[in-house]
Amino acid sequence: MQGVPARWWITITGKACRIMKALYFGLLKVVLCMIRRNTCMDNVRVYLAGPYSVGNKEANVVTALIYAETLIKKGFCPYIPHLSHYWDLEYPHDYKFWLEYDEHWLAVCDCVLRIPGESVGADREMKFAINRGIPVCLDIESLERWRKETKGAPAPADGK
Repeated sequence: MQGVPARWWITITGKACRIMKALYFGLLKVVLCMIRRNTCMDNVRVYLAGPYSVGNKEANVVTALIYAETLIKKGFCPYIPHLSHYWDLEYPHDYKFWLEYDEHWLAVCDCVLRIPGESVGADREMKFAINRGIPVCLDIESLERWRKETKGAPAPADGK
């Protein structure tokens, strides 16, 4: 594969390989759905703020993906900062870099969904959003209410 260091593919085995394959095909599915239905062009961009470094990092990434998939099905366009986990495995950056990088994305999102759990980083992202007037929702139901009140309620991405 061009542009991808060979050592990266060689070192991924077992569970990590299954996670990467699921991630790749899951993201491919989401992107194709977005292209087909143009969901990101019409719908609310939601920044997912939640635990990453406390506990099992890969489990936290999977939790964020579960939230993202739920939001896609409800017609939202989620941004998943947790996916930088895989980027950082190959090209490590310090914690400050990732906080600043995520703040750039957070600034262009319409709102934040705070995934439950202990997280200094997610708490910081909530404060960042609040200081800039970006709404923060603590659950999907309140996110849906906020969208209906402020943006209208577009059809869910799965057509249901």
